[in-house]
Amino acid sequence: GQYYWALFGGSGVDPASGQLAGADVASQTRQILHNFEVMLAACGSDLRHVVHVDVFGSATGRAALVLHGGPGSGQTPMLRGGFDARAWRVVCIDQRGCGASSPRGGVDANTTHDLIADTEHVRTMLGIDEWLVVGGSWGASLALAYACAHPGAVQGLLLRSTFGASRNDVAA
Repeated sequence: GQYYWALFGGSGVDPASGQLAGADVASQTRQILHNFEVMLAACGSDLRHVVHVDVFGSATGRAALVLHGGPGSGQTPMLRGGFDARAWRVVCIDQRGCGASSPRGGVDANTTHDLIADTEHVRTMLGIDEWLVVGGSWGASLALAYACAHPGAVQGLLLRSTFGASRNDVAA
């Protein structure tokens, strides 16, 4: 399906152009470099999801996407803690219905396909050609699905505590 997105609120974003504004990276180590929210609406639906995104580290660093597990959790400092903020640009997305995204716990229009599309919108908005995709548990499953859908955008995968999302995994 098609999706519309628009930026609103957040810091580090020029609302007129939708581009990320520059920041004094030298003063940003483990602090948020930019944060913003992306409003996504499925065509033909009045349901709106607002996906929260934080970008940490160096604006010129190697890009990494960190996908949290679930269900319903969100990004945490621990998930990005292994990255050297001077060398990496770490993108953390609170998936639909999770963390700081809204509606909290929303499951309508919240499929794996929707999450993959959201992730690709964020990558494109940030002007990232390729990134390392990191995920654990459900985030590992989403990372694999994203890599299959967009192999040219993935430099590599770093997966932990994988959840295969098979019938046996769900039944366990």
